[in-house]
Amino acid sequence: MIGLFGSLMKGLPFVLKMEEEIRNEDNKRNKDDTYIAECCSSKNKADGVTSLLEAVQTMWITHLHAIARYVELKDAVIRLTTASNYADLGLDKFILREPEWSLAEEIMPAYQAFKDCFVSLAKGDAPLVHQTIPIIRTLRERLGAIVNDNTASRIIRHGASNVIKVLEKFYPDNGGSDMYTIAMILHPRFKLEWFRAKGYDQEWIDKAVGTVRGIWEKYYLPNVAPQESDSDSMDIEAYEQPSPAVDPFTQYLSEPTIKTSAPLAYWKALEEARLGEQQLIRMAKDYLSAPGTYSRSARCS
Repeated sequence: MIGLFGSLMKGLPFVLKMEEEIRNEDNKRNKDDTYIAECCSSKNKADGVTSLLEAVQTMWITHLHAIARYVELKDAVIRLTTASNYADLGLDKFILREPEWSLAEEIMPAYQAFKDCFVSLAKGDAPLVHQTIPIIRTLRERLGAIVNDNTASRIIRHGASNVIKVLEKFYPDNGGSDMYTIAMILHPRFKLEWFRAKGYDQEWIDKAVGTVRGIWEKYYLPNVAPQESDSDSMDIEAYEQPSPAVDPFTQYLSEPTIKTSAPLAYWKALEEARLGEQQLIRMAKDYLSAPGTYSRSARCS
């Protein structure tokens, strides 16, 4: 993710250093860190936003947080770096030119996309595969909009494009890992409708269904208990031309989607109520409980 704003940081190093500089001055003069607060507007104070944020070198998201806060406190930063009564702080080296302010402000949509991704994936424990895919897909779409924005700066569009390439490596747009595809299809809220809504063609969807069916028939269907016949029935015609039972997976796909954000709870409820085919329930639980990131993949955190 560093690719999106790495070049920007080369042009705006003071955004990340100004907070440190102010803190150093405070320590030297034994004063409270109140310089920015003094320069903040009444709106900043009402919002409770009266200080800059310090980026942590090992946490990439904090660099974006620092830029966003710098932009939010733009008027205060300008006053602090240009007003004569703060000249002795020596912060004039942090003065931004208008093109630099424009660049910092322009990165905000990308920042918000990353922030939303970070917040979504940071909820609770490690995200599961069915939670990760929609979030990453949304991030890709928002970055794609930046790439396709001809009015955006080239550096911003190039950075967004680089991030999409990284996402493609771990979360391919063509579905990638069978694990992801199977989990999404076995999510009662998504099934095949999610892929259709995202523009996947029918050929791809048919292939995906074939993949899931192959796993189902190889590893789970053999354990399905055969239906018990009515031993008292002597219907010879029925015996000679039995009506084949509907395959549980086929039946599942034919049913409408269910509005639920807790697929594991949905399948568990079916299991406890002895509703539905237990082996299909087992398969769904196996895949929906899988973690949503590769071990070598960097989460949005």
